[in-house]
Amino acid sequence: MSNLKLLGALLLTVGGTTQLLYAEQPSVIINSNIVQQKSTCSGVVKDASGESVIGASVLVKGTTIGTITDFDGNFELPNVEKGAVIQVSFVGYLTKEVVWKGTPISVVLEDDTKTLEEVVVVGYGTQKKVNLTGSVAMA
Repeated sequence: MSNLKLLGALLLTVGGTTQLLYAEQPSVIINSNIVQQKSTCSGVVKDASGESVIGASVLVKGTTIGTITDFDGNFELPNVEKGAVIQVSFVGYLTKEVVWKGTPISVVLEDDTKTLEEVVVVGYGTQKKVNLTGSVAMA
């Protein structure tokens, strides 16, 4: 005997009524939105020799979520979706992009020697090497 019939028979023997007794099927959700969970992306940025890069820019590509690395090269980015592209850049290094898979990442930046050869540092600013044809004097 089904539970509904058993409950109805029990109520009749006790003197109750089955008029208020009914069973309802739970509603079935056909269309549901999948909400992507966001987590904190963390990692470390080092150079080719294994030294920590202090003050490197770390951001989620296409968003305004960003930070810089600390003294040990560590960083944390809040509210990042898995699969997001993380961009890491620093002056004198090539920009690197990494896809975040939900685990801490380790980024090794490579020297951008081409850019470094084109800049000459002078006493009161910088000049491009092609513009520096003679001596620099300050009046």
